[in-house]
Amino acid sequence: MFGFLKKVTATMREATDVQKDLTFLFKERGMNFMHLNPVIHNVVLREAMALGNPKLATEKFFTTVEMFGQKGGNDDEKAGALLAYYTELSKRLKG
Repeated sequence: MFGFLKKVTATMREATDVQKDLTFLFKERGMNFMHLNPVIHNVVLREAMALGNPKLATEKFFTTVEMFGQKGGNDDEKAGALLAYYTELSKRLKG
């Protein structure tokens, strides 16, 4: 049982460390990672942890945002499409 708790603690510590890295990387780009939509925030965090590379996850996020920014429609439609994309990605990541 204590082994399980150690693993949970280690995972939580890793998530905290990765979140700090993402916060710094997003700040460099003029965004506050902690203010992202919770669905998007969690997907980016999980991707960064899975990749073991917060910088790569950050680049992927901004590339995705740029791609959706080039689509037709107004800003609200683009934001809605981006959120729908990340919502679907979240469902797939959860299995």
